[in-house]
Amino acid sequence: MWEWLEGLKGGAPAFVGAMTGSLLGLVSLVLGALFNAHLNRKRDDQIRRADKASVAAALGSELTSIRDSLVGNAERLEKDAKSDFFVPDISQSVRLLPELKAKIGLLDAEAI
Repeated sequence: MWEWLEGLKGGAPAFVGAMTGSLLGLVSLVLGALFNAHLNRKRDDQIRRADKASVAAALGSELTSIRDSLVGNAERLEKDAKSDFFVPDISQSVRLLPELKAKIGLLDAEAI
């Protein structure tokens, strides 16, 4: 290969050198872009998993709060059956569910 390169005349050696350098640079850029894309996908997957866990925990606590409110109201009604009673408005205690509507798709079908 070196003999062939030394045997070239005129501007051919400069052209071959420039072409080789350009090819190495292009390969380096492509490999760097692919590695960067891999790192971005890995980071996005970690963020998605963290969001999934936080949405599940928030919805679980919200639904537990609603259940506790309804059970407490039913128990109070059983004790004081002869008097008037007030039913708490559940829509006023639901705060997280409207905010998490966009992220419900992160959960599995079983979790939903």
